[in-house]
Amino acid sequence: MIVGVLVAALFTGAANAESYECKVKIRGIDYGWISRALVINIPYRLNETSVENTLIKATGPTTVPADLSMYSKQRVTVSWELKGVLGPHGKNLGIIRYRATVLKPSNRISVTALDPGGLHSIGPTMAQGRETASATGKCVYHK
Repeated sequence: MIVGVLVAALFTGAANAESYECKVKIRGIDYGWISRALVINIPYRLNETSVENTLIKATGPTTVPADLSMYSKQRVTVSWELKGVLGPHGKNLGIIRYRATVLKPSNRISVTALDPGGLHSIGPTMAQGRETASATGKCVYHK
């Protein structure tokens, strides 16, 4: 149902050159920072790329702008930030930075989320003062 709502929202917005509707599975520790379904919208104006998912909607906006750092025949890579992600007991975790790469031939996706300073970390492991979460999955391409 969540994916259906995301797809409906996707197609009611501005005309898209392409989009990727993705489902992912968390790898390693699940901090709750990565939504299980996300949509990457890449309009004709590449500088207006955006991402939407249920975690973004829980923090207020419907979509967030994304930086398109790679766009080729082989892959699409986007990054974005999300403010106001809540951890256990409603604690605001600050800003979480995300990066997603879709491999076009297979439509496989990998997503990484990074707590930039480790100051708001909630997990049992620390890597250079930062917490990371990751997920992989599959996307459906829409043109």
